Amino acid sequence: MKKELLIYLLIVILSAPVFHPDLLTDFGSRMEMMSDRGNYYHPFIFALVIYLSIALLRLIAAVLRKIIKRYTGRARKH
Repeated sequence: MKKELLIYLLIVILSAPVFHPDLLTDFGSRMEMMSDRGNYYHPFIFALVIYLSIALLRLIAAVLRKIIKRYTGRARKH
């Protein structure tokens, strides 16, 4: 659980300056725009979409590894 929370927080922290480069140069202005528009939650929702996409890819990779391991394990026994 801690690992997944860390991954999510890293996505939030790393994606913010990628999508809003002005966060690094004019943080106050960006926060003022966010306050004026009232969209406080959009970074967290967007990060959740990215996190769920990555989680789906990780799940697919785990299933594929399991399938490959099952079939390569049988081939070696014969």
